[in-house]
Amino acid sequence: MMIRSAVVALMCLAPLPALAASAAEKAENCAATADIVREAVAQRAAGQSSEQARDFLTSDEAGVDDKFDSAIPMLVEWVYTLDEAHLTEDAAKAMETQCMDFES
Repeated sequence: MMIRSAVVALMCLAPLPALAASAAEKAENCAATADIVREAVAQRAAGQSSEQARDFLTSDEAGVDDKFDSAIPMLVEWVYTLDEAHLTEDAAKAMETQCMDFES
């Protein structure tokens, strides 16, 4: 429940690319946003700092589309506020679900 509440708050505060014109674009953007969360969780689990995770995710090495660069810092910071018990696939799934449910 804590993850879901935090995701809803993030969706309301951030101009994520999830606010796409078509359903297909929205699904693609939400999946990409979930992938960013998934990678941030992996970076944190590997002992990387939030700055290191952010730098990696905004690098070409990560393979994240540049259009997500503005959302990456907020998503990484959110992941680094989660209790360790929430550092699971559920964080990424919750982000994708809430992104898909979000209506602008």
